[in-house]
Amino acid sequence: MAGQTRLVQLDHPGFGRRVALVDGDDLHLLGTYRSAYQFAQVTLETGHKLRDLLSTDLTGIALAYEPVWALETEWRFLPSFDHPGEPGRCLVSGAGLTHGTGGNGGSPSWFLKGSGVSLCGHGDPLTAPNFAHGGAEEAGIAAVYIIDWQGTPRRVGLTTGNEFCDPAQAEESPAAQAHSKLRPCAIGPELWLDAAFDEISGSVSIRRGGQPVWSAELVTGDRHTRYRLEEIETSLFRHPGHRRPGDVHVHFLGCPASSYSHGVRLQTGDEMTVAWEGFGRPLVNRLQRAPALSPAAALPL
Repeated sequence: MAGQTRLVQLDHPGFGRRVALVDGDDLHLLGTYRSAYQFAQVTLETGHKLRDLLSTDLTGIALAYEPVWALETEWRFLPSFDHPGEPGRCLVSGAGLTHGTGGNGGSPSWFLKGSGVSLCGHGDPLTAPNFAHGGAEEAGIAAVYIIDWQGTPRRVGLTTGNEFCDPAQAEESPAAQAHSKLRPCAIGPELWLDAAFDEISGSVSIRRGGQPVWSAELVTGDRHTRYRLEEIETSLFRHPGHRRPGDVHVHFLGCPASSYSHGVRLQTGDEMTVAWEGFGRPLVNRLQRAPALSPAAALPL
């Protein structure tokens, strides 16, 4: 995938949020707009290619990638794409059973994970609520979209994802399946604008206290899934409510393997690492448990 356009979104306590292009071991800060969403909007308005717009906005300021990725500086990663200021206009969802056995057997299913509030970036903890049974990584690729002014979905790119969920709760009953998906998730650190979803190899691993607990090799893409990406997109965007101009969609494309299905039960502090060949540096997050809270009861207005 050499030569493809890759970007990251960063935040700094002094400089605020910024977009940067990845070039080898450097992150080149962009100047005009502070979010990938804003660049995508300008692309829709002008008709220019997004990669061309990005390449003409370099500030001349470069950051060393490694210490930023290792969280050794004040810079922190944001999700690789989001809807800044209006996270409620970002729908986070996923395609179900894309790596299951058997033929297609109809259109792909999809599930809701929540709004942009649930999106995390590289280095952020993934927090299981106090009422959860637990939590487990779901390593995959996520596709990112913006809806243009005619209501047409426009694929911005692909990014590494951890569609964190609660499979123990899902095993309770079919009714618990939807609830088990309403968890935070992570995408990034890089968004690849030109990546093809054909054949992508990678790995996932779990470390506890710095020691390896479990790992697996992964493979995904149209050659390995029950549905082609175009079929998954048609299933998601056939709903008129999913084609509102200006909205953002982050759609997880399925998980080839998980530690939970191999008998591993994650503990607080466990480190989850997802890496895909050609998609840049790995996505790393740790499991965190939320403190117990009082029940959220609704009050009459």
